[in-house]
Amino acid sequence: MSNRLDEGIIGKIVQKVLMMLISGKSRKAIQAFKKDPQMQRKLMNLKKSTEDFYSSLEKMKKADPKFAKDFDTIRNLR
Repeated sequence: MSNRLDEGIIGKIVQKVLMMLISGKSRKAIQAFKKDPQMQRKLMNLKKSTEDFYSSLEKMKKADPKFAKDFDTIRNLR
């Protein structure tokens, strides 16, 4: 297999796992790596970091109405 093909496959797997973590399906993502405890720990740490990030965003939105307005504007651009 070529190196480019390997990178493409690995990239798709990483992308899928990150989307699962972001969308709240972290348990499913962690179970996908049931034979690799080191990867499970890393995913759990990533899940915790993601939760901390979202909670700090919510605090910033409550503290600064201008930030909340700008954040909502940017979020609705998609």
